[in-house]
Amino acid sequence: MANSYTIKDHNLVINVRSDFLTYGRAIGRFAHACREKNQTENIKYLNKNPTTLNRYKLLSEFNGNGNMRDANSKDDELHNISFVKNLLKGYQESFKEDYTKQSYTQKRKGKETPINKSWRKDMSSFCEIIITFGTDRKKEPKEGLNKEESKFINENIHMDRVMRFINAYCSKYGVKCLLVAEHNDEKTKHYHIIFTNYNFEKHANLRFSGRAQTAKFGKDLQDMGAEAFEGQVLRGKPSNSRHKNLTQMHQIASEYKSEQELKEKIQKLIEAEANKYMQKKEPLLGDEYFRLEPNEKRALIVGLRNSVFEQMQESITITSDEQLKEKVELLAGQVTEQNKIIEEDREKSIEVLKEKEQLEKELDDLKETKAEQDNEITYLKNRLKAYTNQQTKIDEQSALIESKNRENQSLTRKAESLKSENIRLRDFNDKSLGLLLEIANINPEIREMIVNEIPELRSKFTKDDPGMEMG
Repeated sequence: MANSYTIKDHNLVINVRSDFLTYGRAIGRFAHACREKNQTENIKYLNKNPTTLNRYKLLSEFNGNGNMRDANSKDDELHNISFVKNLLKGYQESFKEDYTKQSYTQKRKGKETPINKSWRKDMSSFCEIIITFGTDRKKEPKEGLNKEESKFINENIHMDRVMRFINAYCSKYGVKCLLVAEHNDEKTKHYHIIFTNYNFEKHANLRFSGRAQTAKFGKDLQDMGAEAFEGQVLRGKPSNSRHKNLTQMHQIASEYKSEQELKEKIQKLIEAEANKYMQKKEPLLGDEYFRLEPNEKRALIVGLRNSVFEQMQESITITSDEQLKEKVELLAGQVTEQNKIIEEDREKSIEVLKEKEQLEKELDDLKETKAEQDNEITYLKNRLKAYTNQQTKIDEQSALIESKNRENQSLTRKAESLKSENIRLRDFNDKSLGLLLEIANINPEIREMIVNEIPELRSKFTKDDPGMEMG
């Protein structure tokens, strides 16, 4: 038997699941894998403060050799939907360009006519593979890994073995790996891997027809996973159960936890109720036991019934027999009517089913397009909000500058007015002084008075004045 890590005598096992993606779906899955901002806000089960950060590797196209480069988990570009779209769009266009160059011949009007192939929107040009780990411990329905098992996987599974798997897959199918995402922000470490799904040598997407080919592809994936992690894990056993996505697995784990909590709560209530009516007996010989008096039996049963009923009311919805009967009759009538329609016109029913499938595909495409548009609108709204805030600040600054300019202009006008007034007063002062000096030169008494009262005007009088010499 192959070796593997064990925890409490139980082997670690690997599970590899795949999903072929159209361009629109690939955008959503890539965004989920690299934790694009808008998607992350809606994922309720994430650990907001993980012990170990998520790890990402992107395809390095510097030399075209398929090497992967580490991407910083805190890089805003990695978590931006525009980056995701631009990256995948480049590959999508290269696939489309190569595919539409190919042609096939078709006989038309008796002649072999070459016809170029056309690219369809529903073609799966990308592939997502998810690698998860578990143990072969027998579990209850809905039970997942316990804390000890998750901790062991988180500590002992590493990226280097994932790269072994990626190299083997790319070599086998002639594709490239665009992204490896190691998610450490959930309960148990796992890996999302996005591959191209187009082989340029075969000029076609990788696809499988029929159950046999699909089953073989699934088996090959499990084998490659087991080989990549040889010595660490065992290949998961085949199962008829339908594979669940990670969201469903988290939902089931949550339901299991709730059920266990309910069981424990009911058990405690039963024990508490039983202790009210059962008396502990300690005989001289033999083991101790609990005794229930006959007249208290009904009280105990009623108490247990009420306790359990109160707890179950919180978890279930009670439907009356009459309501159930009505629902059953309604559903039975609908089923009978549908069976009549199918029996009356089976071919028409098959055509309707085909049309329904086509409409569902178109609806999925529309949903994906809407999701892309919603993400783009959110991005543009954020850009517009930032621009509006910036423009508001600019307008406020402009208004302040305009106010300062008006204030400066007002002060400039006041300064010019004061300057003119100063010049006018200076002229008036000069004229007044000249008149005063003329009067003083004519009247010695006035001049003497001026000299005594205003000594600084002495120099204004002529030096050869006799009165001045005597003074």
